[in-house]
Amino acid sequence: MKTSEVLALSKLLLAVGWKDSSPSKPGYICYAIANASRYGQFSDEDEIRVKREIASRLYPHLTLGSWLEHEHGIGKDECTKRSIAYYNKLQATRHAWVDSMIAEFQSKGD
Repeated sequence: MKTSEVLALSKLLLAVGWKDSSPSKPGYICYAIANASRYGQFSDEDEIRVKREIASRLYPHLTLGSWLEHEHGIGKDECTKRSIAYYNKLQATRHAWVDSMIAEFQSKGD
């Protein structure tokens, strides 16, 4: 399956905000990819390939939140990081990043 399709299917399972987050609708992109794979939306190989692509973009960080904090200084304040408003903004950023990756891979035919 194309990378853009894997990302689009997974985005449907990505939590939109604080109230939307649950085990079946996680906050992390890679968890949403894992859930979509478990639900039979695409193969394990597709899951691994796309998760590796995301990991390579975030390296040496493990999460987008960590990447934002260390590369751009966003969320350094612990009180801010624990707020619902911060979580909701972070989720919006995750969705925007997935959208940009979908567009990128679609433009490549992938």
